[in-house]
Order: sequence, then C-alpha cells, then structure tokens
Amino acid sequence: MAWYKGDKDLDAIEDEAMDWMGGRLLDSLYLVQGPQIILWRTGNVISIRWDNSEKLIDGIPVWTAKKGLYEISVDDFLLEVESFHKRFTGAMKDRVNAIATNWSRPNVEVDINRLVEEQSERERALSEALAVQHNTNWEIVRKGKRLLNELKVISHA
Repeated sequence: MAWYKGDKDLDAIEDEAMDWMGGRLLDSLYLVQGPQIILWRTGNVISIRWDNSEKLIDGIPVWTAKKGLYEISVDDFLLEVESFHKRFTGAMKDRVNAIATNWSRPNVEVDINRLVEEQSERERALSEALAVQHNTNWEIVRKGKRLLNELKVISHA
C-alpha cells in the first residue's frame, strides 16, 4: 500500500482487516444495489448496522430502510436464526420432495439425486457455520486501528 509507508506489517494488517470485515458482511452481491449490512458481536450483544442511503437506481432510493442500528442478545439472535433456518429449509425440503416424487416437465432436465444431496447440505449448513471458530488476531486489529487513527490526524492537519 503506497499510501502509508510507515509500517512493515501493513500487508498483514490489511489481510486481517479484510478477513474480519468479510466475516461480518451480509452477502448481497447477487442483488442490484444490494443492502450494505454488517453484523458483529460485543460480549453478549449482536449489533446489526445498515447504511443504504447511497443505494439508488436512477436517483431513486432502492431501500426504505436507509440507515440504522439494531441490537439483540446473542441467545435471542441465535433463536431467530435457527427458527428462520428451520422454516426456510423445511419449505425447500417440501419443494425438493415434490420434485423428486413427481417431476412433470419432461423438457426440463433435473438431476434429482444431486438436488436431494444439496438439500441435505443446506440443512447441515447452519450447524456447520456455527461450529466455526474465528481466531482474530486482535493485536493486528488494534495496530490497524492505531494506523487508521494516525491517518485521520494526518488528513485533518
């Protein structure tokens, strides 16, 4: 990074920052002007922040929820996520089962076996995701924060 030459560890700091942010952003790249939503945990609180104020199409705001912050306990958040996952994968399973038992479109080829396998993978996805342990290098994160604060001071000087 040519903009800051004061530290040899800048690549490691940038990598850690990108990993940290990437693990907390809600993926919406499949949407045109998808929402910008970030989630993080502090102690027993999950914070959800969004800022869609610059998400426009032809000058018209795409999202009615322009900017905000919502906080929820970790336990309540997990209950909501698990409830949504169960309802969503349950509805998907019903569709997959209907296709597997009575596919009535001979002109459309479907790999039924793979579709059933994918459904099983989706059903396991939440428990697998919850089992992942993130090992954030907080020393590097703090160093990156100090560097950013130095840049603020330099840019305001």
